[in-house]
Amino acid sequence: MQSVINLQTTLMRNGCTTTGASQAIVSLVTHASMCRARADAPPGPFRAFVVEACRRTRKDRLMDALGDMDLCDWVTAERRAACEALFDLIMEGV
Repeated sequence: MQSVINLQTTLMRNGCTTTGASQAIVSLVTHASMCRARADAPPGPFRAFVVEACRRTRKDRLMDALGDMDLCDWVTAERRAACEALFDLIMEGV
């Protein structure tokens, strides 16, 4: 998916290692999968479990790193790329 490739490229251009960028992509894909499962799950115990898992994946240190920094140009570019990738992953039903 082009948006995921764009995110990885942006992260690496801004100084992230190959390993770090790959870990960030894995965290994003995991979070997108949980968001999609949350959207698709009918009300009940499984949905409650998925909602909690979605909260936990959102709080992953790699997912949360984009919110910890000041808003300089490169962070804004990373956030934009991450949002586009997350949206695409969720809509594709990873």
